[in-house]
Amino acid sequence: MSYNMTSPDYMLMLNTHLQRMRQAEYLVWEFYETGPQHQLTHTAIAKLNGYPIGRGEGLTRSIAKQRAAHQFLRSQGYPI
Repeated sequence: MSYNMTSPDYMLMLNTHLQRMRQAEYLVWEFYETGPQHQLTHTAIAKLNGYPIGRGEGLTRSIAKQRAAHQFLRSQGYPI
């Protein structure tokens, strides 16, 4: 899955969802990097109340966060 200017903003959708549920303040992100310095793979893990709700990987932190948000939204039945 690639992301560009026309891709949906899954981070915005995740934040909107959590705000509706009054849970946005409990969202925490963890980040990890693996691989050689010139070709890092970024991993983002979204946690809600300490529990992982989404995980994503990408060439940048931003892409990793978008993928983690996308994973969570799909698990919640969002039509994306």
